[in-house]
Amino acid sequence: LEFNFRMENNLNGPLPPEFGYLIDCKSIGFENNIGLAGQLPQTMENMILLYSMTMILNGPKFGGELPGSLFRLANLKHIHIQDNLGEDWSLPSNVQVGDDAKLERLLLTRNGFAGTIPSWLAQLNQLQTLDLSMNNFQG
Repeated sequence: LEFNFRMENNLNGPLPPEFGYLIDCKSIGFENNIGLAGQLPQTMENMILLYSMTMILNGPKFGGELPGSLFRLANLKHIHIQDNLGEDWSLPSNVQVGDDAKLERLLLTRNGFAGTIPSWLAQLNQLQTLDLSMNNFQG
């Protein structure tokens, strides 16, 4: 049984911590949820079957630091975060990437990400595509 979670239904407010307990979810996507606010919950580390995450064109109050636990999920291959309207996006500064990390595509285009590009990205041995364009990264 494969569980895919796609949302384009005018979500308002933050994602609750319980969202991270959708442990059978393999793919999630949030698109065009202008009322979405806050950050992705740290509890997403529990989504051990997750292989794909897409967040496109969500609201001006949605953003913040991506949970470091996302980059430790052994099955996660694709992260696509693009054209979100929030301005406080950042990558965690220190992530212990495991040898079993399978992330192949990290697309963070046009989100207003800021800060330094972290060195731990170089530890993502399976990474084939990295797009950090049209953000405010330094370094």
